[in-house]
Amino acid sequence: KNRNLNKNDNEKHISQVDEIVAAAVTGGITGYVTNPLDLIKTKLMVDSAMYSGFSDCLRKTVTENGAMSLLQGGGARVAWLMPFTAIYLPMYELIKRKMEKRSSFGEETALGLKGGAQQSLQRKIGHIKKNVHGRYMLPGKKRTIFSF
Repeated sequence: KNRNLNKNDNEKHISQVDEIVAAAVTGGITGYVTNPLDLIKTKLMVDSAMYSGFSDCLRKTVTENGAMSLLQGGGARVAWLMPFTAIYLPMYELIKRKMEKRSSFGEETALGLKGGAQQSLQRKIGHIKKNVHGRYMLPGKKRTIFSF
């Protein structure tokens, strides 16, 4: 809506309905495109003894069932992600705008709070993964980039 604005034109605000539709479409596309990765991750989680790692699981899946098998479950993933992103992304934008209005520092503070919380959470998750990975790593098993 704001691509071809001149310097003197007022910025047009995107409606809540537009945000919801855009988020749902984005979630659907993302869900379908990332489905092969999710399928391999799920297979590794359910039956990790059958595979030596991510690439082995991918190779066996394609060899045994064909390349199109990587899209199995894509419809269910899209059906889950579309409503999730249709709710999450517009709510995030709404909360961000409200924080920007209340804050005397503006957008930098709102984004900084979000970024700080995200970094803190990532640090804690990384610490947990490191402890769990070291504790439950089987002796003699090779570590790969996809080992968690």
